[in-house]
Amino acid sequence: MRIKAHTGQRAQLPAMAKIFISILIIGGLAGCAKSASSTTTPANSYTYISVMNLAPYSPSALVFLNNVQATPVINPGDYSLAYGHLAPAIYDVKFKVNGQDSTLATIPAASYDSTHYYTLILYNDSINGPARALKINDDFSNLTISNSFIRFLHMCLELPTVDLYMNNTPVQQNRNAKDIVPNETFSKFQSMTPGVYNLQIKKAGTDSLLGYLNNVNLQAGNAYTIFLSGSKTNSQNPVSLNVLQAIDN
Repeated sequence: MRIKAHTGQRAQLPAMAKIFISILIIGGLAGCAKSASSTTTPANSYTYISVMNLAPYSPSALVFLNNVQATPVINPGDYSLAYGHLAPAIYDVKFKVNGQDSTLATIPAASYDSTHYYTLILYNDSINGPARALKINDDFSNLTISNSFIRFLHMCLELPTVDLYMNNTPVQQNRNAKDIVPNETFSKFQSMTPGVYNLQIKKAGTDSLLGYLNNVNLQAGNAYTIFLSGSKTNSQNPVSLNVLQAIDN
């Protein structure tokens, strides 16, 4: 899938280099973090977590759960290709600067329940501002085998309020950067007819194209996160539009 993105002047930006992280590299956290294929532990004994580093103005990070390193280095723009799984428990989350004992952002201790899915997002509070962290619940309970499902995250602080179009039809309107932080409603998945879609990001209420992604295949029974992220000043994490399929690793 080729990714294309444009500034307001339609100058093409390079596609973001995707470096997918393998979350939960440790095996001793809260009892286990083994793959389902290598253990006889019932599947419902796990909780599932993915990570997205959408903080282009901050350094590379590591995730610590209860003060134990849980991921490899996560550079700005990196995100989990699949959910990692570990034992359900109460976890305190810290994003720490790679190579330092300095904390970028925290998520207060909370329960991560069995058979539940969560995404941990590192983002910047403002342009060139400090990092913050957000935990969202990924609720797949309403998914059906006959439809596909999407949600849209606008996490690019340098772009204005936007509309998301799919095959020239607006499906999300007046979305502000990091509006998912105060409004968890935007983390919910909406039903779509399965098919191949051309995605367009436009300045809200106008026909001004900010980014696009063509030939996105949304399959029945699957959920997808469409997200706008990056920075015009970070050559390693430029502005880009991406689609991430939810996969249980």
